[in-house]
Amino acid sequence: MDTVPNDVLLEIFSYLDSEDLQECMLVNKKFELCAKTSELWDRLVKKTFVDYEKVAIDVPHPRVVHQICTAIDDAICFMVGRENTEDESMEIPTINDIWTRAYLNLSHSEFVTLPKMLLALQHLRNLSLRKNLMKTFPDDVGLLVNLTIIDLSLNRLKEIPRSIGLLANLTYLDLSKNQIEKVSPAIGGLRLVETLDLSENMLTLIPSEIFGMESLECLFLCYNQLVVLPAEVGKATKLKRLIVCDNHLTEIPREIGLATTIDDLDISKNKISTLPDEFWNLVNMETLGLTSNNLPCISSSITKMSKLKQLFIAVNPLQYLPYELCFSTEIDIYVDHEQINRSLYRWGAITGSLIIDDYQFDDSDDEDDEI
Repeated sequence: MDTVPNDVLLEIFSYLDSEDLQECMLVNKKFELCAKTSELWDRLVKKTFVDYEKVAIDVPHPRVVHQICTAIDDAICFMVGRENTEDESMEIPTINDIWTRAYLNLSHSEFVTLPKMLLALQHLRNLSLRKNLMKTFPDDVGLLVNLTIIDLSLNRLKEIPRSIGLLANLTYLDLSKNQIEKVSPAIGGLRLVETLDLSENMLTLIPSEIFGMESLECLFLCYNQLVVLPAEVGKATKLKRLIVCDNHLTEIPREIGLATTIDDLDISKNKISTLPDEFWNLVNMETLGLTSNNLPCISSSITKMSKLKQLFIAVNPLQYLPYELCFSTEIDIYVDHEQINRSLYRWGAITGSLIIDDYQFDDSDDEDDEI
């Protein structure tokens, strides 16, 4: 078979399905190279991976087809690997195995809307549409029932449709750096999402249903225009990281004290002048960001946060620190020059680590953030 011309092999392989092609990859190096030819997988994408009965497609988008083939090829290379081609005990990956591993990267593609061809990729798990020009998201996105990871950052989306709640298998959703003004309460239906990034949008309110997402561990809401944090935050039973810096919050709901799983909280650069007593019940807190607010003091109840390692309090009109905090050797306390100069005799009593934090407001955009 080594003498068979490549074009003849390709013609023969063109009649095979994906599982047969994968078996051919294990025969020898020549078969492997021919079976991985992009034209073969282009055809498979059009007749196997795309369900034309569910989505009407006249001409598949060439960029999408190319990236689908690349994703499939990379996944196969990872699972099959040339060094394993002679391993008889190795299991041949199925189509579902391939899509589980495949990462479809359509970032920087100048898409104005979601390519309709994608809606037919029923097995797709990992999709990046980062840095495109999309202003809307189609309601029939719910057809992508197996998606677990989707990156929609750096687009021009203004709202999140109800259909997003149909992606029941999502675990990671990145909607950062858009122009989102409204999030549908249907987002609460994403029961498996562990990380949700809504930072750098134009949100003034968020639906309370977000905190009903049963698996939510990391929530990023920084650089918005939020004026209130819903009291339902106390219902987030698995939340570990909550980043709400650079908003317009004037208070924190007392119910936050019920979200005791939080170990990283940043509410810096808001307009908060007081913290409720229940706030100090966050006993698993390790990193607490309070920088640039209007806090005149820190409650002695902070000692309840026995796991606290870093406390950021620069750019606040603090007059003193609690006696107990001054003598803690376990906490790094970040302050500014003015605070020390204003109350030197009090700060001088600190036996722990006192760190000067020259807090800078940097509004410059990263080059990659430009849309």
